[in-house]
Amino acid sequence: MKTIRRLLFWILVSGFFFFLQRNLSALLSSIQINLLPKDYAFISKILISISWLAIFIILNILVNKIFWDRLFSRRIANKTPSLLKYISGFILIIIFVSLIVTQVFDKSITGILALSGGFGILLGFTLQNTINDFFSGIIIHLEKPFLIGDFIMLNNTRLGDEPLIGRVHSINWRTSRLQKTDGTMIVVPNNQFTKLVLTNFSLPEEKSRIELEFCVPYEFDTKRVSDVILTALYSLDSILKNPRPKVKVPRTTADGVIYQVRFWLLPTKTSPGRGRDHVNQAVIKYLHFAGITLSNARTEIFHAPIKDKNSRLRGKKKNLISEVPIFKSLSTENMEYLCDKMNRIQIKKGSTIVRQGQQESSMFLISEGHATVMVHDDISDKDKKVGKLGPGQFFGEMSLVLGDLRSATVKTDSDCTLYEINKETMQGLFQKDKDLLDHIVAVINSRKTKNQSILEFAENNPEIHTDTYELIKQKIQTLFKIF
Repeated sequence: MKTIRRLLFWILVSGFFFFLQRNLSALLSSIQINLLPKDYAFISKILISISWLAIFIILNILVNKIFWDRLFSRRIANKTPSLLKYISGFILIIIFVSLIVTQVFDKSITGILALSGGFGILLGFTLQNTINDFFSGIIIHLEKPFLIGDFIMLNNTRLGDEPLIGRVHSINWRTSRLQKTDGTMIVVPNNQFTKLVLTNFSLPEEKSRIELEFCVPYEFDTKRVSDVILTALYSLDSILKNPRPKVKVPRTTADGVIYQVRFWLLPTKTSPGRGRDHVNQAVIKYLHFAGITLSNARTEIFHAPIKDKNSRLRGKKKNLISEVPIFKSLSTENMEYLCDKMNRIQIKKGSTIVRQGQQESSMFLISEGHATVMVHDDISDKDKKVGKLGPGQFFGEMSLVLGDLRSATVKTDSDCTLYEINKETMQGLFQKDKDLLDHIVAVINSRKTKNQSILEFAENNPEIHTDTYELIKQKIQTLFKIF
């Protein structure tokens, strides 16, 4: 409404002064004023000049409201910068002033044009970087190579040899701001985006594909290695499960077999660098607990006995046992005894290893694969997922040493290799290691005391009961007949 009132006002101004110029002679005669021809011509030129200037203001309003504020803003999906409006207004006023000088006052503007041209060259040379940044910002808004929130990589030589990687925080007309993965904010001149190669991890789709390679010696079966790596990938929440991660064997080298790992992630949630870190750590961890080593560059030859398969398997068992707190005190001899007695079990994907509420007396150590832990919710009458288990982790120790009912259901998410420690094996350990009982009681008592403190805090009930040290010891002695 305000714009319409402005237009009507200037239309009236233009029409009024145009009417005065056309009827100037009659108006002067009616008020009995006699002017010299020279003065009459000058007043007439002034009136028509004012009318033309009013027309300039009308055109400028129309250009700003129709072209800049509607068409151009809609095209760039952003507010038009005021500088563009000032530039278009400046061009229009130059055109109108030139027309008034040449057509109304019949004067030459060659000298003025030469002077303004020289001044424009000097101004452009002085502000060339700022002008370059500004018009680069216009190009960015028009072409939209990236949007706010996109994760991009820019080979920015101003900041060093490493490429600049970050999330687009804002896009302005002279600069754009990127938030790096370390949380810092980088202000980048817009001309850098038009001069350097830019990679947008969020286009044409929001997800991005990452590839990593691992070299494994020839002695390991390729299918088994691929399965272990895939299991590691599926255990991560930071990468996408659809499209599915893939493991391929594109080539071999003198050092071993190359396994190419291909996975997808959302850069807006997980940066490519962080995604690579998560995948590297998971793959190395899962290969380690599966007894699979990565290749090293073979630059020297050593003559030494090669470890047999049983030695490697025993080393893998020891790594698993060392992760269990109740076995931390075992001597070397008893560690060897436990390695010999553990039962190796293969479980297929989707199988239930233990079920909540069952009375069993064994614990399990995961060597390969991963599983989901679920607890039954009495309100919804459904099993609720409460955690995940992977290589190097264990479950069921309370059922083994205390005879407790299974506190949760554990189901496999992939093919799993487990090692089972049963009641007979523990009976033998207690007979061989007289100090093991006190160590296990201390570990369990510490855990129960911690859990009790959490429950008391959560429920504000200091009377929650837990077994004391002596009660736990008596329970184990009774279960395993230790007297």
